[in-house]
Amino acid sequence: EESVVDQLFEGKKQLYAGVESLMEAAEKVLGLEAADRANVIVRLDAGGGTVESVNWLLKRGYEVITKDFSGNRAQKLAATVTQWHDDPKHEGRQIGEVTQPADYVREVRRIAVRCPRRNGDWAVGILITTLTPADVMRLARQPIDGKEDERCV
Repeated sequence: EESVVDQLFEGKKQLYAGVESLMEAAEKVLGLEAADRANVIVRLDAGGGTVESVNWLLKRGYEVITKDFSGNRAQKLAATVTQWHDDPKHEGRQIGEVTQPADYVREVRRIAVRCPRRNGDWAVGILITTLTPADVMRLARQPIDGKEDERCV
């Protein structure tokens, strides 16, 4: 619960334009070397989820979890989902894996999430991550295949 870097940008600057400078400052404060970055998960909101920003982080060796920046791209990518799954915790919400090849320098998973709007259309977002499902379950301290992982206890 500490701030590693605190930078103030001009009011019109979007997050994607500051990702590199923020992360380079964090690397300096934390003393992160290349080997360390593989153990760091960078979580950005959609404002940082451009292809360029994500690729910069991937090239630096970080693990990433973010939402895609582009709503138009999200709609197009969601159209490539071949199988939608209902979310048991949120009625109407569905998730599915994007099948279109990605424009990223490392392997990522892209998960489309859609929710019905009042007008009958779908609101769609795309989650981009380098994490495996097992990684996510461990981070959420959930059992994998019904077995507790001692690293989560």
